[in-house]
Amino acid sequence: MSNGESSLMLFLYWLVEIEDTQSPSLVVIDEFDAFYHIKLSRKLMQILQKRVSGQVILTTHNGTLISNEMLRPDLYFFLKNNRIQAFDKIAGKEIREAHNLRRMFDAGVFDPE
Repeated sequence: MSNGESSLMLFLYWLVEIEDTQSPSLVVIDEFDAFYHIKLSRKLMQILQKRVSGQVILTTHNGTLISNEMLRPDLYFFLKNNRIQAFDKIAGKEIREAHNLRRMFDAGVFDPE
């Protein structure tokens, strides 16, 4: 079994455990998408949004997951030099739904100084 398959099997096991028990109040997965294709990563994010009633914290190095369709800008955070800041606070301007968060991210708008 590949690392990606093992990772996905573990994720699915956790999902079954979450559904079999009372939904946890907090789920934290570090670099949850390390072995996944972008489409699978987005699908897993959607599944977690629907099935976990508590707070979900996912970390990633993949900027392609950033979009207004998935989350509001105030729910994305940037961690640098032991400081964590919400995208909407870093941008220095109001972020609207029409903004392309991925392009803004690539342009360095959310890179804290």
